[in-house]
Amino acid sequence: MLWQISDYDFSHLASLQILNLKNNKLETVPDLHSLTNLTMLYLNFNNITHIDQNSFTGLNALTDLSLEGNKINILVNGTFMHSPHLKFISLASNGIYHIDDETFNNLKNLQSLVISNNKIHEMKQLFTPALDILNISNNSITVFEFTSISKNLRRLYLDDNKIQVVRDPKGIQNNYSLRLFSATGNCLQTFSVHYYPPTIQDISLAHNNISKISKFSVIQPAELFSVDLTNNSISEILYQDIIYMAPVLSTKQLVAIIDLRSNPLLCSCTNDWLGKGTKMFLWYIQE
Repeated sequence: MLWQISDYDFSHLASLQILNLKNNKLETVPDLHSLTNLTMLYLNFNNITHIDQNSFTGLNALTDLSLEGNKINILVNGTFMHSPHLKFISLASNGIYHIDDETFNNLKNLQSLVISNNKIHEMKQLFTPALDILNISNNSITVFEFTSISKNLRRLYLDDNKIQVVRDPKGIQNNYSLRLFSATGNCLQTFSVHYYPPTIQDISLAHNNISKISKFSVIQPAELFSVDLTNNSISEILYQDIIYMAPVLSTKQLVAIIDLRSNPLLCSCTNDWLGKGTKMFLWYIQE
């Protein structure tokens, strides 16, 4: 087990491309400036408390960086300035509560950012560079709005936060490419599918406090495949909130699977239409 690495320990390994220093006792990022060909660096589960503009000096070729399971609390602007080609970053399980504006802005090739299990309270526009996967699960975020993510982002994980509101995007969602939105284990009370971009395929909102479905299919996304609303508080669904208002379904239109299991659905006249089904949706109501 390593507690410290000197400046010269890797100086003779200039061609090294992958370095795994997981599960040690390092308290700082070692000086690896001589490893100019390094592409993957794994520093998971050490005791690193701080990273800044000097932490990755010389690592211009770096594409994958994992610092999961350390003790980093703050991310400062310029931290990744020497590694502009990063595609994957994991900062999960650190205790991060503050991220400077523009911390990730120089990372034009960033595909996946994992920053789950921290203490982040708001998204602002900190995460707009992430282009494929953004995982901010298990933080303390209360509001989500589309301006806080990249227009090219495809998969977003916001599970186990404290989200009460998905803010109405007021039409701008049509500019986004999101395909998966997962926000299980939050505090949402209303679900409106028209808040999501037309590219959306999977929406997971299980284990929230949702009691109302609003305007579900006024604009049903053409690629929508599944909506998980299990373990919520839905007791009745008005047919007016479900009826498809667009002209005619395309022959290529998918039949969306709507999972309503483990909701307190009532046997009522309001819900009578559920037993008759619709041509747009396949409902799962009971186990």
